[in-house]
Amino acid sequence: MLFYLGWLLLVLAFVAAASESLMTISPLMSLFWVSAYDLWHTVWPTGPVILQIRLERYAPFLWDPILKNLLMLPAWLLFGLPGALLAWYCRPGRVWTPEQEEEFRKHEMSLKLYDALAEQAHHDRDPEEGHVDDREPDHSGHDALDDLVENPVLSDDQLLKSMEQDNKPE
Repeated sequence: MLFYLGWLLLVLAFVAAASESLMTISPLMSLFWVSAYDLWHTVWPTGPVILQIRLERYAPFLWDPILKNLLMLPAWLLFGLPGALLAWYCRPGRVWTPEQEEEFRKHEMSLKLYDALAEQAHHDRDPEEGHVDDREPDHSGHDALDDLVENPVLSDDQLLKSMEQDNKPE
């Protein structure tokens, strides 16, 4: 997931770099790059102001020293650097260090050990000795009901007469 997030950030970096070239250069903007704040303000004029108001209400220290200085950097750098790092270090099929490979092997062996123990427990049980898995359904009482339906003790007429006699008032 982080790999795809890295690629998304790289795409945003390319879009930001392309949009810088479309902006009109004003005397306030630098000739080398356009800050992320200026680009954001051009694309969505009220966005940075809304963020500043909300951050100053709940955590004023986040806006002035931290976010204000970060937004002075170009947007392509703010999106591109973390995007490149995520895409590079989280890429699928990358070569692992020996420590990472050893940790993976330990996890894999613990999972295989659990599977082997569960399989051994399944084979070691002996139903004749009374070791029955309590998760299996028990259908032992169903035979008695089947016999009662096939060979009733009383006929229907006898059963009806006995019920009538039980319900007679005394």
